[in-house]
Amino acid sequence: MHLNRPTIVTPLVVFFTAILGIYFATSEEPTSKMVYSIFVSLLASCVFYVGTVTIPEIQRRKRIRAGLKKQYHWFKKLCVDLFLIASDSQEYDNRENLLDPGEFRRYFEILANDSQTRWDLVATAIDEGDYIFEELVNQFEFLIHEVNCARSRVEIYDDDVEDFFSRMVQTVHRIKLTKPNTDDFKFVGRTLWAIFTRWDHTEGQRQDDIIETMIERI
Repeated sequence: MHLNRPTIVTPLVVFFTAILGIYFATSEEPTSKMVYSIFVSLLASCVFYVGTVTIPEIQRRKRIRAGLKKQYHWFKKLCVDLFLIASDSQEYDNRENLLDPGEFRRYFEILANDSQTRWDLVATAIDEGDYIFEELVNQFEFLIHEVNCARSRVEIYDDDVEDFFSRMVQTVHRIKLTKPNTDDFKFVGRTLWAIFTRWDHTEGQRQDDIIETMIERI
């Protein structure tokens, strides 16, 4: 579990400082007794802070991450359903299997006719801007709504995570503005293909799901 530095590091520093102060302030000198009392108070304050601030903050972030992961999982499942409709592949039984990037790539690279793969049919449906495209846009909007809610409820200290989600919001905005029968649809298709196959156009094949990884780092 990822913990942001201000949440966990500061209490740890104060805690160990208090422990060391109590340990070394052991003489009978009045000054030493006063220092000892100060460090005991500091330790008590640290324990109180952890119980009332740090632990609730960790639990809140955990709930937010769990909610985002659930929404992302539903996003992918509903998108898969739309892909199967678009490629006339509703006979595919265990659709959870298509959440695996290897199986997704294998299945949608299969030829559906003499000249088109199943993914070509999905791209055509997106280009036509009909029900399939509209529903994909809706799913993107539902997902980005949850992302923005999470960003408003917790402060994200990791700049890479904040930058990633900012770019994600911009991507969804661009998808919403996509016009049928234009080259813009290629961007939508590339974005979806990258999500479901874990393909990064800069780094190549990823072993992890970048969106899940960034959610975990909130």
